[in-house]
Amino acid sequence: MNTTQAINRVRQVLRRQHKALSTEDSYVFWLRRYSAAVSGMSPELSSEKKVESFLTQLTRKYPEYQFACLWAWLFPAHFPCRERTRLRWVSPPTPPTSGP
Repeated sequence: MNTTQAINRVRQVLRRQHKALSTEDSYVFWLRRYSAAVSGMSPELSSEKKVESFLTQLTRKYPEYQFACLWAWLFPAHFPCRERTRLRWVSPPTPPTSGP
C-alpha cells in the first residue's frame, strides 16, 4: 500500500466513524510525516524498528512531542507497531524559576 492509498483509507475510516475534520487532518499529517521518514529507512528493518526509529528521532528533534511518543509507546494497539518500542528519551528543559 502506498502513501496515497493509506491516506485515502484513513480518511474513509475516520469519516465512517464521524470524526471531526481537524482529527482527520491531524491523522493525515502524521501519516505523511511517518511515510516520509520510513521512505528513507532500510527496507530490511522490521516495522517495529521503523516505528522506534521514527519516534526516537521525533523526540530528539522536538522534545515537546515526547508525550505523544509516550502515548504511542504505552498504547501500541492504536499504532502500526503492536509491540512496545525501546525509546531513548530526551530530558525536558527545566522551567525557569522566578524569585519572590
